[in-house]
Amino acid sequence: MNWLQILNYILFVVLPVLFALGYYIVRLPEMQRSALWLYAKIAVQQVEQEHKGKDTSSQSRDELNMAKKEIAVTIIVARFRAYFFFPVPSREQIESAIEAAVYELAKTQKKQ
Repeated sequence: MNWLQILNYILFVVLPVLFALGYYIVRLPEMQRSALWLYAKIAVQQVEQEHKGKDTSSQSRDELNMAKKEIAVTIIVARFRAYFFFPVPSREQIESAIEAAVYELAKTQKKQ
């Protein structure tokens, strides 16, 4: 290979791949935040729908809410693992997103 072929290979093969990889790495946190918010909203709505009208006499409300939060965390982690290109956020980030989604859901239910 002469220097012209090497330069051509670098310009048209290596640099575009490196550029695309760099762009993906830079945008990953933004995409991860968007996915976390979407998955949290979906998980909260799913859990609320499944537990709608449950009798809370046998369990305290706090225990039921903790169980629902655990189910929502499991749903979110499963969704992130289904799409392998997103790393799973920390548990604190997931719980924070769930709390925000619960607050938003409660706010919209009060308006109705």
